[in-house]
Amino acid sequence: YTDEGFRFGFSIENGAFKKALQRISKKCDIQEIGIHLHCNSITRSKDVYRAIAKYAAGLKDAGVTGCIKHFPGHGDTKADTHYGYAQSMKTWEEMKDCEMVTFKAGIQWGVQLIMTAHIATPNVTGSDIPATMSSFILQDKLRGELGYQNIVITDAMEMEAITQQYSNAETTVGCILAGVDIVLGPQNFVEAFDAVMDAVQQGTISEARIDQSVRRILKLKRGIYK
Repeated sequence: YTDEGFRFGFSIENGAFKKALQRISKKCDIQEIGIHLHCNSITRSKDVYRAIAKYAAGLKDAGVTGCIKHFPGHGDTKADTHYGYAQSMKTWEEMKDCEMVTFKAGIQWGVQLIMTAHIATPNVTGSDIPATMSSFILQDKLRGELGYQNIVITDAMEMEAITQQYSNAETTVGCILAGVDIVLGPQNFVEAFDAVMDAVQQGTISEARIDQSVRRILKLKRGIYK
């Protein structure tokens, strides 16, 4: 799938993903290997390293900055985070053999953005907190163990897996404390902005923490517009 991966990356606007899934599904049970038809997640194929590299290179050649999602992997969940709580019952060791293959490949290639999942991973974190708000998932695992140093962006924060459990302010501050750089689509942008400002003024979020994210974002922008 390596050459197809490049062509898909280059012509992403042309519905190539659906065609690629149709080709793959003829060869294997895509749900069995961890591909969720709604969430477009992962495969444990040994070819994934080459496929991801080709896909990312195709996007880059088309002038698109690619983003891998949804960390730490949405393919093995049964619920849809658009509509409520979802979880993966896998352990970290199980994820390392499946979901992490894709993310490791993207990190090794140099992907600039990774999007978080709003799923809980109780057998990894010991709690039902969404990965988006988990410093253990984003700091210890993604940045620490996997060595990812670029931008972490949330999935849309107006999704019901988040809004059914937390307030706008709680989620905005919580995900930044967890290690997120870009908060995508909060329910109320003014409330989210004010919550971050208040948290910085009160010392809940340090200015140094904000600066970390600003530097990562500016680094990406310089790379795009140089």
